[in-house]
Amino acid sequence: MREKIHRSQGVTLFIAVLVVSMLSLASLSISNIALKQVLIGGSVKSSQKAYVAADSGMECALYWDTHNYDNEGSLFNHTYSPETFTCGTGVVNDLGQVDDGGYDGVFDCVNSTTGEPYDDGLLTSEFEVDYDLLACSIVSIKKTCDGDKVNTVVSARGYNVGCASENFDSNRVVERAIQAVY
Repeated sequence: MREKIHRSQGVTLFIAVLVVSMLSLASLSISNIALKQVLIGGSVKSSQKAYVAADSGMECALYWDTHNYDNEGSLFNHTYSPETFTCGTGVVNDLGQVDDGGYDGVFDCVNSTTGEPYDDGLLTSEFEVDYDLLACSIVSIKKTCDGDKVNTVVSARGYNVGCASENFDSNRVVERAIQAVY
């Protein structure tokens, strides 16, 4: 009698290994997509925190620039550092006058003695606001003259970590900037 040769031995095992491999590959792909979504979500959160810090610093600067400080107009029209000022719950670190353009006292585009307009008046102030080491804003206020008109540029850079944080120089820090010109 002749023996029958069974060629189908191991086919079931091969199909089972193939199915398990495909399911493993699919689960790895889904895990990779989920991980990327988590990283993108964290990036969006950091970006939002940095933008809100920049916006808060900008609002603080705009408030104090239009607030009647010491009955002489803007807090930032002075060539001396202001005593203290606040920005909501943030701690303000006044960086003082970066450039006072040679002015003494209150910045103005018209020479009070001669009545002539200054040609190239420039006054720059900077301050930073630290929000409990959770976020930071660094604000720069530049005032220039255009004839007898004062032009102001307020630039605010927000960060997703505090200014005094040890992670401030990390490559994971997110910066967002906004600017107002008037």
